[in-house]
Amino acid sequence: IWVYDIARNNLSRLTFGGVNRTPVWSPDGKRLAYFSYKTRGEESVAMIRSDGSGEEEIFFRVKHRFYIDGWTRDGRYLILDLSTPRNSSDIGYLPVDNPKEIINFLDTRNDEFVSSVSPNGRWIAYGSNETGVYQIFVRNFPEGSGKWQISNAEGYEARWAPDSRRLYFLSGGGLMVVEIDTAGTFSAGPPKTVLSGINPLPVESGHSYDVTPDGRSIVTTISSTGDESLDDIQLVLNFFSDLKQKTGNTN
Repeated sequence: IWVYDIARNNLSRLTFGGVNRTPVWSPDGKRLAYFSYKTRGEESVAMIRSDGSGEEEIFFRVKHRFYIDGWTRDGRYLILDLSTPRNSSDIGYLPVDNPKEIINFLDTRNDEFVSSVSPNGRWIAYGSNETGVYQIFVRNFPEGSGKWQISNAEGYEARWAPDSRRLYFLSGGGLMVVEIDTAGTFSAGPPKTVLSGINPLPVESGHSYDVTPDGRSIVTTISSTGDESLDDIQLVLNFFSDLKQKTGNTN
């Protein structure tokens, strides 16, 4: 795990030894939680201070492969993407203050993965193949009640806007957006293409792009021409200003 300081153009290494992946920031930015694998049978949720001070903390031991999808803004839960004996994935969450066990959020025969918890903590968006094609769905969090299909052709990698009023996902080589209204009951508008020709570099965890916390930019992985290795992080500037013009949204 490394931390890149954009302003200083500086990389700092945080972890040494073993396999460490899917780091997520704590809401206050002071810690990182991540998957840690040292030896066979020792998969763990680990934490470390983001400034590099202090030692790695083994926070919770897990008996199978998993990824960390996010950390709720109130700091209460880590959202996990869990492997199953069926070679598929389920979604669970781990209480940070009392990490005794992972609580199942979705545990079905389908493949549910790459989830995204809304900044207001009320919803989880996730991908599922329950229709035979991967689509994006939303459910209440943490109850898991209700279910709304967001994509209509196919959908991968849902990401919430910071205000929880828009939901982004990948589909057919484009970045889509859906307007979300939760003033009454949950409702979602039709998907609209806001960026075509986006082809993030595939990664094992399925997390290949994200929306920055200030809502001004997206960050994504891309492959260099003729080279599938990841050498750069690309920032798309003024993305949401262009989005407002395309969608006519003035909020």
